[in-house]
Amino acid sequence: MEDWCIPASIEIALKYLCPKIDVTQKELWDFLNGKPPSFIYSEILRNLPKFDAFSFEHWGPGTTVELRGKLQKAIGNDSPVLISIPAPGGWHIRVCHTIIDSSVVMLNPGNGRDDIETFDDIENKTKNRNGGDILIIGLKR
Repeated sequence: MEDWCIPASIEIALKYLCPKIDVTQKELWDFLNGKPPSFIYSEILRNLPKFDAFSFEHWGPGTTVELRGKLQKAIGNDSPVLISIPAPGGWHIRVCHTIIDSSVVMLNPGNGRDDIETFDDIENKTKNRNGGDILIIGLKR
């Protein structure tokens, strides 16, 4: 299967917010039901009773200032943010969890390590490819 970084990142975010949730990457992948992988998950997941406790907000692409504002607000509310950034061979989804000065710390589901990129690097990578989409996952309050 391709594009496992999407369900892996969603699983990481959901289990961070609610450690006892019973969800797997395979289950999340199957929710696509043949649709192309993308942040269409936000529409699918918000309509499934299993995920009633969570909110899903898809945003982007936008300016660096807007992206920084969205990330700061979400992370400040303890909501993990999935971000789509160009990578060799396509795109890669990572889970943003911290902002340090002008950089974003993102958990890479491919290797379980943190990657750090500046907002400028993210903008430069996404500017010409109409990307930078984010999916904010939070608990409903």
